[in-house]
Amino acid sequence: MRKVFIVFIFFILYFSFIIANANLGIKKGLKVFLIPHSHCDGGWLQDFKSYYNNKVQYILTGVVNELNKDKEKKFNWVEIKQLSFITGGLVQNDEATANIDDIIEQMTQGHLWLKENLNYTVEYAWQIDPFGYSSITPTLFRKMGIKGLVINRVSNSVKNYMRQNRAMEFIWRGSDTLSSDSEIIVSTLDDHYSYPRMIDPYKSKLSVKKKVEKFVDFLNRLSTSRNTNVLMVQLGDDFLWSDAEKEFRIAQEWLDVVKSKKQKYNIEEIKFATLSEYFEELNNQLEIDKKQLFLFDKDFFPYETGKNDVWSGYFSTRPVLKKQIRDSSNLLRHSEIIYTFAKALESNTTSSPLDFQSHLNDNRNIISLSQHHDIVTGTSRSYVLYDQFKKLQDLSLKSYNIISNSIESLLSNSNNDAIPLHNGQNLYGLDTCLNIIDLGVDDFYSLVFQNSLGWSTKQHVSIRIKSPKKLIPQLEFIEASTNKTLQIQALPIRPFIDDENTEQEYNLISIVNIDALGLNSFILKINSQLNNPSILSKITKTNNPDQLVFSSRKYKIEFDMNGFIKTIKHLSTGHSKTIEQSFNQYKSKKGGAYILNPGKRERVLKRADQYYIYDGPLVSQLNLLYGIESNFNVSSIVIQRLYKHQETSGNEDYLPTENIIETGYSFKGEINREKTINYKVEAFSENNSLFFTDNGMENRIRYYDSSAKRPDNYYPALHFSKLTDTNKNEQFTIYIDRSLGTTSPSTGEIEIMLHRSMSKDDSKGLSWPNRDTSRSDGKIYFNFDTIEAAKSNEKKLGYQLDHSPIYMVKKLSNLKNYFDSYKTSFSPLLKDLPNDIHLMTLKTYSNDKIGLRFFNFYKNSQNLNFNNLFKPSFKINNINQTNLAFLDSKDNTQKTQKKSFLDNFSLRNDLNFPIKSGKSENKYIFNHLQNLNNNNYNTNNHNINPLEIKSFTLHLKNNNTNNIITNHTNSNENLKIKKYASYLIFDKNKALYTYDFSVYPVDFSYYNDRGTYVDNTLRNILILSISIPVVVLSLVILGIVLYKKKKKSKKLQATQNNNNNSDNINNKNVDEEKNENIVK
Repeated sequence: MRKVFIVFIFFILYFSFIIANANLGIKKGLKVFLIPHSHCDGGWLQDFKSYYNNKVQYILTGVVNELNKDKEKKFNWVEIKQLSFITGGLVQNDEATANIDDIIEQMTQGHLWLKENLNYTVEYAWQIDPFGYSSITPTLFRKMGIKGLVINRVSNSVKNYMRQNRAMEFIWRGSDTLSSDSEIIVSTLDDHYSYPRMIDPYKSKLSVKKKVEKFVDFLNRLSTSRNTNVLMVQLGDDFLWSDAEKEFRIAQEWLDVVKSKKQKYNIEEIKFATLSEYFEELNNQLEIDKKQLFLFDKDFFPYETGKNDVWSGYFSTRPVLKKQIRDSSNLLRHSEIIYTFAKALESNTTSSPLDFQSHLNDNRNIISLSQHHDIVTGTSRSYVLYDQFKKLQDLSLKSYNIISNSIESLLSNSNNDAIPLHNGQNLYGLDTCLNIIDLGVDDFYSLVFQNSLGWSTKQHVSIRIKSPKKLIPQLEFIEASTNKTLQIQALPIRPFIDDENTEQEYNLISIVNIDALGLNSFILKINSQLNNPSILSKITKTNNPDQLVFSSRKYKIEFDMNGFIKTIKHLSTGHSKTIEQSFNQYKSKKGGAYILNPGKRERVLKRADQYYIYDGPLVSQLNLLYGIESNFNVSSIVIQRLYKHQETSGNEDYLPTENIIETGYSFKGEINREKTINYKVEAFSENNSLFFTDNGMENRIRYYDSSAKRPDNYYPALHFSKLTDTNKNEQFTIYIDRSLGTTSPSTGEIEIMLHRSMSKDDSKGLSWPNRDTSRSDGKIYFNFDTIEAAKSNEKKLGYQLDHSPIYMVKKLSNLKNYFDSYKTSFSPLLKDLPNDIHLMTLKTYSNDKIGLRFFNFYKNSQNLNFNNLFKPSFKINNINQTNLAFLDSKDNTQKTQKKSFLDNFSLRNDLNFPIKSGKSENKYIFNHLQNLNNNNYNTNNHNINPLEIKSFTLHLKNNNTNNIITNHTNSNENLKIKKYASYLIFDKNKALYTYDFSVYPVDFSYYNDRGTYVDNTLRNILILSISIPVVVLSLVILGIVLYKKKKKSKKLQATQNNNNNSDNINNKNVDEEKNENIVK
């Protein structure tokens, strides 16, 4: 009986032990997924083409050969059986400086290519090299059907905390408003994306036995930071696996040993794997173990790898490049939209239809490549960035050509042959500066403005012209559709040229109306019967800008003695604020392309050499000119501009341009200087460290940590940064024209870094200093309003500033022929989109399939009915709601992810998590379940909830009616389209100015350094192999020589000492003899 009792007790204890260990996950065998990969940059030390020719083609060829030999081998690139595509974008995009539209573009290009060419849909993402991570990432990836994400570059201190608290796997919520619809499961790499050192085929010199021992120890350490027994180990690094046979063979040696002793090492499974295999097992084990996952709802900025290694410098590195990428993206948007309408309205019987699909696809790929985490960041070799500039130039040429041909097809009537050719072309083109003196008696310029937004616009526009001063009063600007002469104001680019007959450049400012997504035509001509001196701005030179007052319908502004903004009064609310506006620079000798490590801050651009005031009916402007030279050039420029409008209706809303106070700047980069603009709001009632930046979708809360250094408090801003004073109901929003770094160094202050140039490399892999002395021209837009008014309009105003109208121009003769040959406007929508709905995308793909995206950026749900969207000229067919990459939602996880990530996992918050900054500013409330039920994928009626992006594909065709517009048309014929594709209308050698006030054209030569990158590894090894023995031999010889010399010196010294001693003895004897003689 006693034995039975003992056995019974033994079994109870045994099974209790087993159960306890199973629950604790202690004895559960490890499941190890080895992830072979190669991190192949699209541009960094070499350009895209060089990387492919020198490295990537060999990696792909070698890997595919090895996979064909052995079905157990896997590789992570594209999933075709053993080969796994991960993320699926054309590049691994940056997450701090890349615009949301461009991120979506590059992901869509990749996903569509995979689907169309390989019938493959990406499910998992691998973002292992961007320098920090944005909160839009989980939102966008979730909407693209991605179920799991791997990240890597998390700050050292944060990653240490995550290891200690088993938070290396977590749920990332991208938006409080979108909640579960923006969540994705994330796994964090333990150290970096390279091989663990002990098994690195190129670095480890250990025996197989030692490799296995150290690798097993590594796995055991790794398991202590994970929620389950499922482990991922990456096998790869930058451009590895070019010798795939070698890497697989070496890996197989230690892998075979581990497999043979799995029980000993407590390993249940270990194998080469794809990312999908890893995540599927991880999700399965998390569900079995009923683990709580950490819920993270912020972002991972800035990224730090040491006390003085804060990666916030690249937020503002290479600002000229960042601006060119932003402008090129906007130009691509214009070309996509107008081409879509031109293509849709082609007659079915057109013999030579428009076909720019290959051009559009090239341009999409160029923009996509620009989003690479070493391109838009400015952290590639200079010549690589110069190569990208040239690609962007090519994009511009093709985009302008598409826009030109599309304008011709949309506006020209059947008899447009009556228009005489000019310069061998009958096309609207780009002319960066219209020469007025070229106009003959009957000549005129026809300008067609395009609006790419889903709302009609009325705003100030600027046209650059060249003319003698005496002709300016005779200029006439006419809206073609109404034949109404519009008010204009001319501002000279160089105010100190005051000769009536000398040709000089002017900005011609006017206010134009353009329908949503529409075109509107205007005529600029010389009217010899006209003499209107008020067209030319009243120009006054002053030395006392502090006596100056500018006023518009919305603002009254005053300046300090140096010409910078001092006070702003909001005329409708009566609120008045003292503002200290200034330009500053950090004198920095540390840091580099990636790292921000600023020195002492000092004021720059203080007292200008000359001040000029321009005043007129549309604009008041103060020009601050620095470093004026004898040839009328200047070293730096600041302009302060206030737009004005004398409205007539009595209750007209402010124009977009009236909502801002514009500051333009032009200066060159200086070595070891980091330049900023600062706005300091005096008497800010809230003594806190709070400010806000936008991530492209919504605003994120930022805190200035006074216990940390300045670089730790810098954050990326894509479109604006802002402060709110809730006690006074005031908001101050500063809009920027490109992605830049921003911070709030004191209460009520915003600082934006505009330019940086460093003499040294920061040792983060580039091995090349960020010597950027290029001239950067930019604009900053300041908005001051009540909090509610500012919030309701801040996003829309940002879009209006980012996507301002562009124009194309043609020089013509004979107005009658013009009106007979051209329609004067084009308006495709029945009405404007709702104020909170932004048309993100409208583009044509192959087979005339159109991609359409809408974004609801504010707090109220909106309904869109496609039946009431376009005018009757268009016929809509085959509407299908898709995921964000225009792939079929019904085959994806969009509907089912809710169950996978919320019902199966319980979530936990961690108030001690070391990241405090980056949470959503707002949480808009709506019914998420209703949202799922309202996804009627094939209907014409769609509800769009706050912060939701909805994507559709459809077909848009000519409905065989001619009531698109309006006047001066022979309206009984369908539109007939000529083939204009052979014409190129943009001369890329012409001067290209960033802004209307720019004196100097964009110069890319500063980015063209000593040429192509050459891998000098072999050369360096050879040099070292020769130089080290030579140096050692030289030192040995030198040592011998010195030794002998020293020995000889000692011998000589000894001899000399002996001689001295002898002399002393002799002298002593002589002295003694002398003494004896004296005595005698």
